[in-house]
Amino acid sequence: MKTKIKRPIAFVMLSGAFLTVLFSLPNTPLNSHAQIGPQRKVPGIASTSSDNAGMHTRANTVLPSVRYRSQIDLNQASVTLDRLDIRSVTMRAPNQIGVNRSVAVSPKTRAQKSVNPDGSQITVLVMKSSGASGIGVHFRNFALAAGEEVYVYGPAPDSIVCGPYTNKGPWGSGEFWSGTLVGDTAIIEFYTRNDKNGKGFQIFEISHIFPGLDLRLRSAEPNVLNCEVDASCYPNSLNNAVARILFNDNGEFVCTGTLLNDRAQDFAPYFLTANHCVPTQTVAQTVEVYWFYQTTDCNSGVLRDDWVHQLGGANLLATESSNDFSLLQLANNAPGGAYYSGWTSGFQSTGTVVFGLHHPDGYLPPDIPSYLRRSAGTITNTNGTCLASGYRIDWTSGLTEPGSSGSGIWNSDGDLVGVLSCGSLATCSNPYDNYSKFADFYSQIQPYLDSGPLPYLGNISTRAFVQTGDNVLIGGFIVQGSGPKRVIIRAIGPELG
Repeated sequence: MKTKIKRPIAFVMLSGAFLTVLFSLPNTPLNSHAQIGPQRKVPGIASTSSDNAGMHTRANTVLPSVRYRSQIDLNQASVTLDRLDIRSVTMRAPNQIGVNRSVAVSPKTRAQKSVNPDGSQITVLVMKSSGASGIGVHFRNFALAAGEEVYVYGPAPDSIVCGPYTNKGPWGSGEFWSGTLVGDTAIIEFYTRNDKNGKGFQIFEISHIFPGLDLRLRSAEPNVLNCEVDASCYPNSLNNAVARILFNDNGEFVCTGTLLNDRAQDFAPYFLTANHCVPTQTVAQTVEVYWFYQTTDCNSGVLRDDWVHQLGGANLLATESSNDFSLLQLANNAPGGAYYSGWTSGFQSTGTVVFGLHHPDGYLPPDIPSYLRRSAGTITNTNGTCLASGYRIDWTSGLTEPGSSGSGIWNSDGDLVGVLSCGSLATCSNPYDNYSKFADFYSQIQPYLDSGPLPYLGNISTRAFVQTGDNVLIGGFIVQGSGPKRVIIRAIGPELG
């Protein structure tokens, strides 16, 4: 007999019986992947904080140039790079949207300098990569004196502000990428209390993200295939767990990832994506996350105005190429309103109905086309094609495209069960994909996601002479916690009363 216990204490009255109770019995599937330990399952949870993921803009940041009322001449550029023809550039993958360009810039390179009344100085560098839709700055030999600061931002009044960067930068190594700015111009503002103590920095690369029209020159396909389905047509808290990511791996690339809950439910920003997206700590440090990249309503074609651009990078906690997963911990907390997805370590069988959430193609907010999409289908094979040990999903609604890699699939309970690895060519005709199995790599991420007490398989037996009245045998057990628990009760005896 299987039953769900909804009260914390349950008693079983037996007469002349042998009682065995098994707690938290795992659903061990009958397949070749014997699960080690009990199945684990963690529900999702929504963030109620007011955190903005560390995002700052010129509107809410008091820059040194504003504080001291310094004037910046955007026409006096330290470096101006010519427009790039994407057809002359080697792009390594369909989800690559930009390249890195070499420069040699220091605070002495055609800088704009001003001395403030208190003796401090502001040095401004203006860098332009003509025609780019986005630009970032790669620093090295970054070593500032106490009180010195560097900011990176764009010319628009609502531009994000990266920094202040101090000491040896955010990773303590003296080398890092700034966040990515909208447009083709970056302003680097260097505040010093004097010009003697700090060693300053060097800029040896800038990233150049191609605009959408340039990206279209690589393919005759439309921006996003017309059989994609707007996720806003299926309102779900999980929509706010999925985000577009941008990262630099000798060029700018995009993928998708999912914010995961942990058993402690402490809102630690664990973020799951694919190994072929973020394979190393060096790449993880460049990760930028775009939250709430969704439409306002079903098929509205209008973006939400509360999308958040999270900077700061991430730490790579666990990764594996054969199972094609990477678990990150974001350097900044996720924004308020984000949802931490639930998950299960249980294997999913053929015939399981699933859905996916992902960002197709290569756009970033505020560009519209890559807003969140939803796909629906069925697991048709538990041994994939392009990923040998993965789930094969045949889609009945929607599909995935380049840029969707690293996104999740969920079962009908809303539990994440896999990560997108590879699939058919993007087509509306019989599309399918292969997802790595969360159950296969769960043991590698369990130390991070499952730090609470482990359930156990308890075998409680009672043997006694049964009499009547006050001497009747009562066998009892206690189930801890407020949620439903699944147990098996087995009673053997000549008589049950």
